[in-house]
Amino acid sequence: MPQPLVATCGNKSLEEGETCDDGNLVNGDGCSFVCRLETPRAAAGEAYTLIQRDDGSVWTWGANSGGQLGDGTTAYRLASAPVDFSNGMVVKRVAAGGSHALAVLSDKTLWAWGRNGDGQLGVGSTTSSFSPVKVPGRTGVEVVAMAASTFNSAAVLSDGKVLTWGYNAYGQLGNGSTTDQSSPVEVSALSDIKGVSVGKYHMLALRSGGTVWAWGFNGSGQLGLGSGSNTQYNTPQQAAVLKGVASVSAGDSHSLALRWDGTVWAWGQNNQGQLGIGSFTDRPSPVQVPRLTGVVEVAAGQFHALALRLDGTVWAWGFNGSGQLGDGTTLSRSSPVQVPGLTGVVSVAAGDGHSVAVLSDGRVYTWGRNSAGQLGDGSQDALPHPTPGQALLPFVCGNHRLEPEEQCDDGNSINGDGCSALCLAESGSSLCGDGIKAAAEACDDGNLVNGDGCSFVCRLETPRLVAGAKFTLFQKNDGKLWAWGHNFSGQLGDDSTVNRLTPVSVSTASLTDVKNVAAGGFHSLALGSDGKLWSWGSNSLSQLGVSRDTLGSRASPALVSGVSGVVAVAAGETHSLVVLSNGKVSAWGYNGYGQIGDGCSPVPTFYCSSPTEPTNLFSILGVAAGQNHSLALRSDGTVWAWGRNNSGQLGDGSLVDRTRPVQVARLNRVVSVVAGLYHSLALRSDGTVWAWGDNGSGQLGDGTYFGQMLPVQVPGLSGVVAVAAGGRHSLALRADGTVWAWGYNSNGQIGDGSDASIIYRPSPVKVLFSSQDVVMGVAAGDTHSVAVLSGGRVRTWGQNDSGQLGYATNNTDRSTPGEVTLP
Repeated sequence: MPQPLVATCGNKSLEEGETCDDGNLVNGDGCSFVCRLETPRAAAGEAYTLIQRDDGSVWTWGANSGGQLGDGTTAYRLASAPVDFSNGMVVKRVAAGGSHALAVLSDKTLWAWGRNGDGQLGVGSTTSSFSPVKVPGRTGVEVVAMAASTFNSAAVLSDGKVLTWGYNAYGQLGNGSTTDQSSPVEVSALSDIKGVSVGKYHMLALRSGGTVWAWGFNGSGQLGLGSGSNTQYNTPQQAAVLKGVASVSAGDSHSLALRWDGTVWAWGQNNQGQLGIGSFTDRPSPVQVPRLTGVVEVAAGQFHALALRLDGTVWAWGFNGSGQLGDGTTLSRSSPVQVPGLTGVVSVAAGDGHSVAVLSDGRVYTWGRNSAGQLGDGSQDALPHPTPGQALLPFVCGNHRLEPEEQCDDGNSINGDGCSALCLAESGSSLCGDGIKAAAEACDDGNLVNGDGCSFVCRLETPRLVAGAKFTLFQKNDGKLWAWGHNFSGQLGDDSTVNRLTPVSVSTASLTDVKNVAAGGFHSLALGSDGKLWSWGSNSLSQLGVSRDTLGSRASPALVSGVSGVVAVAAGETHSLVVLSNGKVSAWGYNGYGQIGDGCSPVPTFYCSSPTEPTNLFSILGVAAGQNHSLALRSDGTVWAWGRNNSGQLGDGSLVDRTRPVQVARLNRVVSVVAGLYHSLALRSDGTVWAWGDNGSGQLGDGTYFGQMLPVQVPGLSGVVAVAAGGRHSLALRADGTVWAWGYNSNGQIGDGSDASIIYRPSPVKVLFSSQDVVMGVAAGDTHSVAVLSGGRVRTWGQNDSGQLGYATNNTDRSTPGEVTLP
């Protein structure tokens, strides 16, 4: 990592330690004041935030009523979600308007999304777009800069011309008229322009010679013409006094300019002290902001302003009712104050009532208003946030930037070179997850994820055990499948609908080499070694992958058509999920809450009888299904959720159902996910367990009965290697072979030997195994629990009304583990 300032930065000579050198020490022109390419960068809108990452991806959070987050929905996001650029291009620059956004892609084309009631997207209509759409441009001319406000947008072309579009009642398009334009029009009076900024009803343009031009509404003197009368100009006018300007920024009704000498100049409205000149008097001509030098970037918010200095500190002034100045108070300031605690900042952005800072290590800090989740910390409230807090962003492994939660980053995502594909340090061939099987390892498949045959502690994940609502499936080491318990819908797969009190073989000569298995409410799935999928049991809502109109249920396995190359499976109460070899997810069955995803068209659709792919999911390693919600684990360690959210089981900080996957907040480095009826669990690579959703029975394990819309760590648990979620209880297996349980205990499913009077366990308690027992895996049904021990033995406990414990007896519950006699 370069030092904050190298001696030769700014001499226009690319030297060792620099990634660029454009001959200046100013941000905002593609090469930063530390001679590094300007990614990542931030942009802030009215109540949302955009972050452009090093890898060219764009992540957004906050308000989304106009589709300004670009994720194809209008759902608010309390934590980061990616903008979906389906063309595969990477983003070079972003801009945020009030409720719309712009991006320049690597091919220098311009794209827009969000609210469009005034034509601010520039696509020739006034129809809003929830996903990026291309703004028509000129052949052979590239977009090099752009800006957006509440009602308008502007772009600078490679030939120095400026295009504008949107609302024009005050002449702010600069084309000599006051007629709105839904397609770009040229500001003919301008040439040789290198930068542009858009205020509420005015615009600023910077010429290459360092002069500033302005047009639009001038009621507070925001054009800088020396006159503060209520006049407007529909063609560009040169701002007075200013020369040698390096960048400009327009607020609601005030303007800022940064000169090459590092001084800041301001003009226009000043009723909140937003000019930073020590008074509250409007100024129609530019005046220098006192005692502020060495500035490399400025950002104007609605009624406040930010300045980034060469030393990496941030200074703020103006309105502070929501804490947007970040000084720990809500007192407005007419002179700059330093934002305490922030150093190493390389970029800043100012929204209507919130502020954003990007640090040199890629971390993002936010402060101010959080009414729509625009701070990106997973919360949403009406309170001021007057001190900077870290926004939740997944780290990017392989971008050569050491980010929070990474042990290393060597610029690639390859194992075997000292830094693994999960950005874990490779301390030799014995490191689990480096793809090299050492003598102490039973397996090593090059990742730290459970559910793919080799666990994140490099132990083989066979035999495999899963539990449905009231039945159990057991995959033995020989690949054969056995089942017992409730069988009314044929979910045991033994060609009958008779409950089985002891294990029976799942019927079919073709299903002999099972690699993965899943048990739902009343149906089952099995994955063969050839990547083909088999299903059986209830098909009441097409969860078997065929129309319920032609099949009510089946009592023996049959191939699921339309899906192949399956690598992982999950079954909910009435829906099914699989992960494909290309990292995509396919789903089918009940979709009443969107748990199949938005690929089930038209949305909402009651059910989908054939496999369909939810959008916005890629690089998926594993899936989990609750009663009516779905989870997916991505290769970067993030978790994504969709479907029902009445108890916060999606973990996005809301109670809003989602038909499109959203990122679960607060989580990274996750290696396994599981889902209960209305709650969810995640296991991180550090051995900690995190839980969210319904907690009425203490199933989150945090010692309370309060539900959580965001993940919380289960206290007191460490060294965990596997988790399971039942109907309203949870299990965790530790590396020492002990099992811990918490939640609902109506039928002894906690397994601690407690009597029926202890119905709830809101904190983890130890399951009563003997000291000689070494547990290898756990599973949880609706009200029963299952464990597989070393040597392939199976023990069960909890409710046994349908024979789900496999003891050859019925209606006898157990509060401690008992052994199942296996064939």
